[in-house]
Amino acid sequence: MGGTATADVSALNGGHKGNNGSIKVHESTTDEWLKKNEPHVCEFYLVGNGFDSAQEVSWKAVEWKPTGDNTTVAEEGTLVLDENGHGRTDDIGLTDGHYKVTWEFEGKPQLKGKKHKVLWVGCEDDDATPPPDDGES
Repeated sequence: MGGTATADVSALNGGHKGNNGSIKVHESTTDEWLKKNEPHVCEFYLVGNGFDSAQEVSWKAVEWKPTGDNTTVAEEGTLVLDENGHGRTDDIGLTDGHYKVTWEFEGKPQLKGKKHKVLWVGCEDDDATPPPDDGES
C-alpha cells in the first residue's frame, strides 16, 4: 500500500523528485564540469548538475543591492536538462553590478527551495579588486 502512494505522488510530480541538484556560476572560459562556484565574473554562464533528467528550468538574473533594486530582471531564459540532469545556459553578458540568479523548474510550483546564487559582474576594469564575496543565499 505504501508503495502505491509513493508511485501516485511521483506521477503527480511528473516523475521528478525536484530541486535535488546544484547550480554554479562560471566565467565563460571555465570548463562546465568544475565543481566550485565563481561568484566574480565578466561574461558567464549557469550550469546545473545532479538534477533529474529532462527537467525544464527557467532562470532569471535580478539586479541586486547595493547596485540594483532587487526587482529589475536583467536577463532570463530557459533550458532543458539532459538525461543525466545536466545543462548549461549560453554565455550571459550583463552590465557591471551585483545580481541574484534564481533557478526553478517549469510546472513545479510546489517545489520548495528554489536554487539561487549571488554574483558580481565586473568587466570594465579587470585589474580592480572585486568587492568582498557576500556568499550565496
